[in-house]
Amino acid sequence: LDDQEVSKGSWVYINGTVLDDRDDPVPFVPIYIIWKRAPEIGRATTKTDGTFSMQYYIQYEDKVGNVSVIARFKGTEIYLANETSAVYTIKTSSTLVRSDQITSVAQGENVQIRGKLIEYEGGFRGVETYGKTITLSIDGIVAGEKRTAFDGSVTFTVFIDPEIWRGGEVSVVMEYAGSDNCEGSRNVSKLFIEADMFATLSEAYLNDVPFDPEKDVVRRDDTIRARVYLRDSEHQPLSDWFVNVSYIDIPWPHKYPISSGITDSQGYYEFTWTPRDNVSGIKSVRIEGEGLSTTNSLALEFTYIVPPLQVTDDTELIDIVGNRNVTTGSTLNLVIKARHPEDWRVEDLEFSLVSPPEGMVITYEGTITWKPDEDQVGEHTITVWLYDGQDSKTFRFNVTVTKKESFFGFENGVLIVLALVILVVGLLVVVVLLRRRKHQ
Repeated sequence: LDDQEVSKGSWVYINGTVLDDRDDPVPFVPIYIIWKRAPEIGRATTKTDGTFSMQYYIQYEDKVGNVSVIARFKGTEIYLANETSAVYTIKTSSTLVRSDQITSVAQGENVQIRGKLIEYEGGFRGVETYGKTITLSIDGIVAGEKRTAFDGSVTFTVFIDPEIWRGGEVSVVMEYAGSDNCEGSRNVSKLFIEADMFATLSEAYLNDVPFDPEKDVVRRDDTIRARVYLRDSEHQPLSDWFVNVSYIDIPWPHKYPISSGITDSQGYYEFTWTPRDNVSGIKSVRIEGEGLSTTNSLALEFTYIVPPLQVTDDTELIDIVGNRNVTTGSTLNLVIKARHPEDWRVEDLEFSLVSPPEGMVITYEGTITWKPDEDQVGEHTITVWLYDGQDSKTFRFNVTVTKKESFFGFENGVLIVLALVILVVGLLVVVVLLRRRKHQ
């Protein structure tokens, strides 16, 4: 027999081998198993190789500590009787659970990690354990060591030092090493450490030529290649970090993915992008690190122009609600709707303007607003792109801007006020003249 450690409330295999004085196996003989020198608890028969095995369930009433297990051979006509023994160490099992609900914490803040240790006497019967030492590690770094309270609970308060923990997803390990009479246990969970991230454009190329986002204009099917440097608040590079690159159409907040990957050992990430959408305007490219609190995510911002599209004047596709004539200083309000919604994926329907007049905007739902200036008087052709995630159509219609009517350089409102003033003054003069005549 071999010595071994066993737990309460579990099955143990009592294994051994019977050999003769020449070390040959003794097959097919009965072996009697005795536990703590009590009456035998069972019997096993050796196999052809001389081995035997028996299962025994350790009751929770059994005391912890060392017990002797005896395997006894009573002998046969050929073999003399013999016995052997082993020491089995009975222990209780333990479970360590994390009881807080914290999933993330920012660098420079305190976090409280709570746990509870339970010893199992067997079956489902658990006992809260007092005064046991628990060790906490965060991302493989020991963050504290404490003893459990009377109810088996333990609380660690840890300051997330940016110089020790860089951020992102880390492992949280609470561990109980065990004792002479109790098996150890550990609990492994996850925690997001939010770290500040700063992104800086290192270099950029447009069609393999140096690219100045503030001056150069990007057209559809041009290729942008950019290299971005990422660092934390301690000016350390964010190396081997998973990042996502996306863009938005200013001023709309919708994000569209461009690229994702891992920064190199120096904190740089390079991506290539060929814009192919049909929305002219300002594109803002953002880069964000996974699990990071992004202080500055702007990588670059540039003007994007869509070349002239093939458009249709077929207004059977849409309904335009509102007056298409507007005067300077007033606000144009138009609502565009798909006339045959059954032909579109309405839940994904989006409207965009192609090269609109300055100041004109459209919502993704199709509401156009515009307050034209005096230098925008005249007829304007408005081109709208309709897209439902699969199919798209481009159509156009006209909007006429007229100047507010004026007289001798005065606006209508001013003329009305002047007329009222003149009328009041005239009435006062008439009243004064009538009074003088009456006195005469």
